[in-house]
Amino acid sequence: MAKYTVELYKLINEWGYDIWDFTWAIPNLTSDQITQLKDLFLDKYYFREIGLETPDLFLKYFQNIWNLLCYKYNILFGIYNETFTGDDLYSNNSVKSKSEAKFLDTPQSEIQMPTETDSGFLTNLTRAEGNSTGLTGKSKYEIQRDYADKMRFIMYEMINECEPLFIQLLD
Repeated sequence: MAKYTVELYKLINEWGYDIWDFTWAIPNLTSDQITQLKDLFLDKYYFREIGLETPDLFLKYFQNIWNLLCYKYNILFGIYNETFTGDDLYSNNSVKSKSEAKFLDTPQSEIQMPTETDSGFLTNLTRAEGNSTGLTGKSKYEIQRDYADKMRFIMYEMINECEPLFIQLLD
């Protein structure tokens, strides 16, 4: 029961507002995914009170925020929905590197350069060699699978960004 303004379900069912009646698009989603996104939004906020004084003010803020979120999340949806083929491999990226660190605690009267076996008058000599490789031999599918945990809840993250439009509840 609303205490300060009106709940979203009353705004839609009893007052006849269509909160989706404005131009917005997420080109990287199918119509089924857009329906799912709308359903998830309504599931989360259906019984929540709007956080603005009037329904018209709420709708204006909702439209502004939703359009901004569409721009922001469209790219993520595109990456998530991209189709990958197993034979589409990344190129072989490899880099070889060598480094040498020289350290001398106190100056000596004679400077002797270090060799492979003798460090001379140096207190510390560190030599390092390394190879680093990139995404050698990994398909786009394997890389996408590796990052799937980070991208799983894109719709939910988008919907959560609408939280300021509703009266804040203590959980």
